[in-house]
Amino acid sequence: MKNKLLAGLLAVLGFSSCSPFSDEDDNVDGGGMLMYGVIRESFVVKGKVTDTGDKPIEGIRVVLKPSAASEYSYIPQNTAYSAEDGSFKTVPWPAGPVYSIIAEDVDGEKNGVFKPLEKTFKSNGLNYEDDKPVRIVDFELEENKDLDRR
Repeated sequence: MKNKLLAGLLAVLGFSSCSPFSDEDDNVDGGGMLMYGVIRESFVVKGKVTDTGDKPIEGIRVVLKPSAASEYSYIPQNTAYSAEDGSFKTVPWPAGPVYSIIAEDVDGEKNGVFKPLEKTFKSNGLNYEDDKPVRIVDFELEENKDLDRR
């Protein structure tokens, strides 16, 4: 009886500690991915969105998603928005083979109208900031003169 009770308690504790991301810093700055019995590294993507004149663009949606052939293709996309200085940062993401990241203008004519830009990268070759893995991806968006109605 004692062994069954102990086994049940260990099972509940083990499964309750599983989550896609660590709780460190409210899922902002990363840490290892927690999965039952498996340790995987996670990383954040950060960068800056500017126009061709190097002026920062606010309100650009940056969407990170695994490629369709990735073992992580089941994970939903990770979305961030650029701040006033053009900077953005995603929440921690599991390291995997190939990722696609897209910057697209979704705020209408508020900051101008820009063409979307997609980039593909591998999660190897990460930089480390404060001992946490980071991939830096910057975007230089071109004005979409076909849609600009100013």
